Amino acid sequence: MRKELEEKDAIATGYLYSSFRLEVEGDVGFVRNEAPYSKVLEYGCVPHTPPYDAILRWVEIKKEEVGPEAERAAWRIVKKIEKEGYEGRFYAKDALERLVRFGGRL
Repeated sequence: MRKELEEKDAIATGYLYSSFRLEVEGDVGFVRNEAPYSKVLEYGCVPHTPPYDAILRWVEIKKEEVGPEAERAAWRIVKKIEKEGYEGRFYAKDALERLVRFGGRL
């Protein structure tokens, strides 16, 4: 999974990656993620206003910007998501497909 996240440039703090949990019930396994933004990164979202503070924190961590530069960058991202939504990265889907290709079982 980490490889897919790195390939899709989806790692900032590592929280998304460390939030994966595998649960097994009988012959069935479930992959879950408790990060509040995991579904948005996987599947994308329709246009809406995302939380500015969360976007600002991401800019500060991922883009290593601070102060007014970070604030302007965060507002640009918020406005883009308001207008266009966000296209999913499908990192989990790709990881599971890779597992199956290399002989893993789901």
